[in-house]
Amino acid sequence: MVPLQIVAVRNAKQRQQFIRFPWQVYRGANPDPLWVPPLLIERERFFNPKHGGFFAHGDVQLFLAQRGTEIVGTISAHINFLHNRTHNEQLGFFGFFEVLDDPEAAAALLQTACAWVRDRGYKAIRGPMNFSINDECGLLIEGFERAPVMMMTYNPPRYVEYIEQAGFGKKIDLYAWVIDQQSYAEKGRGPKIERVAALAQAQTGLTFRKLNMRRFSEEVEAGWHVYNQAWANNWGAIHMTLAEFRHLAYSFKPFLDPEVMIVAEDQGRMVGLLIAVPDINIPLRYSDGRLLPFGWLTMLRHKREINQMRVLIMGVLPEYRRRGIDAVFYREVRNAGLKRGYHTAEMSWILENNDVMNNTIAGLGGRRYKTYRIYEKKLA
Repeated sequence: MVPLQIVAVRNAKQRQQFIRFPWQVYRGANPDPLWVPPLLIERERFFNPKHGGFFAHGDVQLFLAQRGTEIVGTISAHINFLHNRTHNEQLGFFGFFEVLDDPEAAAALLQTACAWVRDRGYKAIRGPMNFSINDECGLLIEGFERAPVMMMTYNPPRYVEYIEQAGFGKKIDLYAWVIDQQSYAEKGRGPKIERVAALAQAQTGLTFRKLNMRRFSEEVEAGWHVYNQAWANNWGAIHMTLAEFRHLAYSFKPFLDPEVMIVAEDQGRMVGLLIAVPDINIPLRYSDGRLLPFGWLTMLRHKREINQMRVLIMGVLPEYRRRGIDAVFYREVRNAGLKRGYHTAEMSWILENNDVMNNTIAGLGGRRYKTYRIYEKKLA
């Protein structure tokens, strides 16, 4: 076998190799039909220090594993200064771990990321985080039989063994739930949700509306304020910069459906937000990651196949909690989703210790069908 070499990414050519390597893993000798390629144009912007929002508060090093001229794996090692300040921790992170069926390369990549973090004086390393908890995160450990929805990670089962053999242990699990019209009806919760929602609207005096795409920039900024306050006390949560939030919003703007994006307002001020997004992974799998010259048309042709959505964000400002606003959100997004032809919804991700949310979703007829794990390793 050709000797293995771990190379730090130093130039644009190597960065392109890093970005495009997943195609070798999932479209190579043994193609994986469930993998959904990312949009190359979005990935290139995401990894560009001039545009990627994470680089404003993080230090990043990308690595390639090579055998001769062949790339056989990738990993990032990074320091999230904002996370460490927020949670008073001294740790680094790894992410974008992809590797061929090559245990030696996997071990070397993980060792390299650990060494990079340790050499900077940090006590532990956590991941996978691509790059932060506000981006794609977690390693899929259960639920390999179904394709991922938008902005959820996917990986071969062998990655679990690679990471655990490198000395990483569980830090926390993230759950993905799926709910459809039949399971919701079987639970018989519809009438109760309607009653609670009606009562909440009457007692709070709040108004509920769809997202206004004509005022998209203003909506994004208002949503950013709600997001950072609503999730501030969650495990691992960090303040999302406006640049990061805008990047996320504008990346998916062409595919958003305002009918399933619900805003709660108090006298014109946004106080709550539910963002459900059509699962664009369904048409995206046909594009092979390219919009040009024909990828855009290919995605449009397959857009009609979208029959599910992901409930990506749901939260209200702390002072508006426990008023039944969540029931209004459930009612509105379900009714709007059915009208738009989304008969299935993934609600993800939910922390394993968020008993209130997990029990609520189960009570609505949800079924936990995927588990993602965040690992951690102490560094000597």
